[in-house]
Amino acid sequence: MTAVPLTFWQARVLLLVTLEPQSVEEVTNRIAARGAVLDPARVRQLLDELKALGLLEHTLKTGRTGGRYWLSADPLVEQALDDAYAVVKSGSPRK
Repeated sequence: MTAVPLTFWQARVLLLVTLEPQSVEEVTNRIAARGAVLDPARVRQLLDELKALGLLEHTLKTGRTGGRYWLSADPLVEQALDDAYAVVKSGSPRK
């Protein structure tokens, strides 16, 4: 089985989540620190898309909204990370 091709922004978000479990706000801030601005709603959409592909897991924090996202244990994650590095390195967003 092969991983679904990632868009540029899916790849960027996936690579940011490799650091440690992240909230939507943390991913938004890390993207901004790298010179781009994405609305938190768009970041949440990207995280949810990656979750739907089986690449991320998500848990809600007790008594809080949001929660944290982290890499799943799916065998496709390693291939998706390799693809994500290639997409981001090329710098050409795919929509």
